[in-house]
Amino acid sequence: MRHTRCLYCWRTNEPDPRTRRDAYPESFRLTLDAIENAPEVPNVPPLRPAG
Repeated sequence: MRHTRCLYCWRTNEPDPRTRRDAYPESFRLTLDAIENAPEVPNVPPLRPAG
């Protein structure tokens, strides 16, 4: 199974917990195993039409 990862971007003035992986709060970290075995993963809704 091929996995893709989110390429989350941030502004340079964001605090370390948002820009450094090792500073991200432990309680919010997910492993690939946790994601693959999640009981429910919500769908991303379609984009709204421009204009």
